[in-house]
Amino acid sequence: MERRLKVWALAFVLAVLGGLFSILVLLSGRAESARRIVMERWTETIGPQEEVFDRYPAKETNSDARELIDATLPFGVDSAPRYDEDLPRPDLVIATRFKEFKAHGSSWYGRQLRRISGPPDPPPESVAEFLAGFREEIDRVQEVLLGEGTIEWELNLAALWGAPIPNLLGHIDLNKLLLADCFAALSAGDTERAERALESAWRLGELLDERPEIITQLTLLGIKRTQAQAVRFLPHLEHWHPRLDGNALRKRIEQALLLEGWVWPQIDFGPGKDASAWRRINAAVAGPFMRLGTADASERLRRTLVRLRETPAWCKPALDRVAFSFNIPMPWWNRFGEILIFDVENTVTRVARTQLQFELTRRVLEMAATREQTGTWPVQSEPWLQSRACPPDRWVYTADDTVASIRLDRDFEPLTGLDRFVAWEFSLAAAALPQPEPSRRN
Repeated sequence: MERRLKVWALAFVLAVLGGLFSILVLLSGRAESARRIVMERWTETIGPQEEVFDRYPAKETNSDARELIDATLPFGVDSAPRYDEDLPRPDLVIATRFKEFKAHGSSWYGRQLRRISGPPDPPPESVAEFLAGFREEIDRVQEVLLGEGTIEWELNLAALWGAPIPNLLGHIDLNKLLLADCFAALSAGDTERAERALESAWRLGELLDERPEIITQLTLLGIKRTQAQAVRFLPHLEHWHPRLDGNALRKRIEQALLLEGWVWPQIDFGPGKDASAWRRINAAVAGPFMRLGTADASERLRRTLVRLRETPAWCKPALDRVAFSFNIPMPWWNRFGEILIFDVENTVTRVARTQLQFELTRRVLEMAATREQTGTWPVQSEPWLQSRACPPDRWVYTADDTVASIRLDRDFEPLTGLDRFVAWEFSLAAAALPQPEPSRRN
């Protein structure tokens, strides 16, 4: 009897294991089929894998990039990609000084971004001392950025989720330093130095323009927004007008969002070459489920992004007009997909607000150009007052002999902490602008 029970128990265990194995085989087949179908749909949306890789050819961090890394070391900015341990890092003492510079200058820097007229306020003493103490080093960085070299960071989209990215925090820090230098120069009446610092910041941002990663493009979004705010203090820089292209900004984010979802079904959930036995078992059991979940989440995101791409504008009033929904419901079984899906609405809102910031700066540049050319402010016109970035919105424009002002006709709830450093209006004083030549007035 006891022997018979053991036989039955063994048979039961073998039957359960056999059933589980059959389920895993079926699930693995289902996951591979789902992945293949989803990738076919992605091919229809953004093209074959080979074409996608060709759009972002692989690059190595070149000698010009290493020159920039070396140039930022003396004042404590780490611009080297974080994953490359062979690249030099700033001295700890100097890096601490730069952190103190950021801390001491943070509130002053934020106030300048919120200003609704120029010129900027003088910097705190500690900030001025830092900028003066590292004048030669900051000039060297600007020389590298403005030089004829082509700075390139490593890019390898074929590595998918393992693809290298630049040191984004380093870019943020360096942009903040250059704009602080710009503001400080303007407060002292040194327009030439301010223009050079601002142009250097623009070149820094250009290094990230063609990157495919969504995190990089979101970082660049914040960098370019602060640059657009700074340009308002230099309204004679008409060459900035085409740079502030909100449509190009949206297209880069669109492409990065699509590539993010496109990568998911291609993630390898295998155990790896030197994995332990437990990792191999875990990969065998959980792998099919995770592949099925990523394929499902990827397709749901793809459908949402395709609909989003067809909308005329990304601001909330415009999306409400077409009843666009950001809700991406997940089936009960796909909890892994819920982890993958990010806040698309937050990203889109940030883009829309940056587009409006670009548009505000373009209006300021147009006001200044008209005043310089004709000696008078622009005449109000309906097309000019209508927002192109967000058609339901309008610009409120007022002008007299001495001052012209423009503001958006609505306010915003803060989306992130960065929204504390945004102004939605700006004023220009006629006395601060170049005066038109007599021949231009006639």
